[in-house]
Amino acid sequence: MSYLLRLEAVNLSNVILDTNDLSTIRGGSLLLLNATEEVQNVIKNELLPNKFITITQGASWALFELQTDEMAAVQIKQKILGKLKEAPLCHATFVVDLLPKTGNYTTDRDCLHTLNRWQQMQSPSLSIPQPANAVCALDKVRPASKESYSKTSEKIMLSPSVVDRRNYGKEQKRGKFYESRTKLPGLRFTNDLDDLSYDPNQGILNGKIAVIYVDGNKFSQVVRACKNVDEQAKFDQKLREGQNSILKSLVKKANKDQNGTWKNNGGIRLETLLWGGDELIWVVPAWQGWQTLNLFFEQANEHIKIDKKLLDASDYPSKDKKLTFAAGLVFCHHNAPIHRITALAKSLAELPKQHDSSKNMVAYQILESFDHAGTDIDHYRKKRLANLGQPDQLLIAADNMGLFEKHIKTLKENDFPKRKSYQIITALLVNNPDEAESLQNKLFEDSPEIQKTLAELKKICGGENAHWLHLTDLWDFLAIENK
Repeated sequence: MSYLLRLEAVNLSNVILDTNDLSTIRGGSLLLLNATEEVQNVIKNELLPNKFITITQGASWALFELQTDEMAAVQIKQKILGKLKEAPLCHATFVVDLLPKTGNYTTDRDCLHTLNRWQQMQSPSLSIPQPANAVCALDKVRPASKESYSKTSEKIMLSPSVVDRRNYGKEQKRGKFYESRTKLPGLRFTNDLDDLSYDPNQGILNGKIAVIYVDGNKFSQVVRACKNVDEQAKFDQKLREGQNSILKSLVKKANKDQNGTWKNNGGIRLETLLWGGDELIWVVPAWQGWQTLNLFFEQANEHIKIDKKLLDASDYPSKDKKLTFAAGLVFCHHNAPIHRITALAKSLAELPKQHDSSKNMVAYQILESFDHAGTDIDHYRKKRLANLGQPDQLLIAADNMGLFEKHIKTLKENDFPKRKSYQIITALLVNNPDEAESLQNKLFEDSPEIQKTLAELKKICGGENAHWLHLTDLWDFLAIENK
């Protein structure tokens, strides 16, 4: 007899994004990711390795096949529930369901998913804390009963949930998460976003960060096309192996740094706030944001490969039969509220998904202050673009990210006066094309290379005038000279 067992962490905002404390956010996210491995160990201890199959392990959910009888399967479920009640897992809300296989895998899988959703609807939105006389200084909601210290060594009162997640996040930060997935020993990382973004040599980018959110396009469509356990298990394994290879490539590159652009006092300037499934959130210094995202797309093309027959069966939108990703990239100050910035990055990633999910694409936003973009990012971008082009021309095809950097590097080498781009944009926005053309002609008189480069930049931006916005926005973030 065989059973399918599915567990999922639900109501994630109450365990990941309920504070602005980086260690707590990291701890909550990686806690859910590693919970699936803890559950796998429970199953492994109860069954021989050849008596169960790990079908899928996502960032906060997992699906297993158990080859055993009903009594043993129920006992395994109960032991899993017991494990999930132990600290620090007890601070999250999990649903676990068990279903005998009927012979129709896709129906069984969908029924089990529905059972999880039904159980979620009957569960509290957060784990019920013990009462106390104070309120947690970080999440501002849960009762506080444990003493701790702030970054300034001030004594504060925290809830057990925040303390456990915070400590877990610090433990994972010390290299445990990265070493387990890259197999690279002895890694060190910066302590917080202050250290990650501090480098006076970077001029106006000192103290600024890049928040990167990447999400797979219609991966659930591929999963639904899996007709049996083996197909889905192989897809999941290939995806996880590919992600780990990408992470290894990034960490190896950063660890080789000799000039300080990737390291601060020996610590790698990298934060991973979400990892697993087809999603990730990275935080890197602003001067490494564009290059890091470009590296992801390049490495994804190389390492994330699956059986093309599965893509055919799923009617996947990519014409070249490759998995594709959408990304949101936010440049901002390091002390901007991190959960609001990650939410913005996720909103940005929805824009290329809506435009064309068959391609790797990115939407970026530069924030001098968080609030100036408002809450409706799509409306804000359209308003800013005005008559300079179409909304999709603010999106960047991943294949063009390297070209953007190349062209801006060429313009910098030819002493392109950035202030002229502002003057041209102003003229275009007030519908004065003659003045805009006159300003451009003056630029071209002095440098044919500038004319050629701007023409190429205009072409990859869609052929209208959106390239002037890209040029002014990205000027300080691309083709940065390492000092």
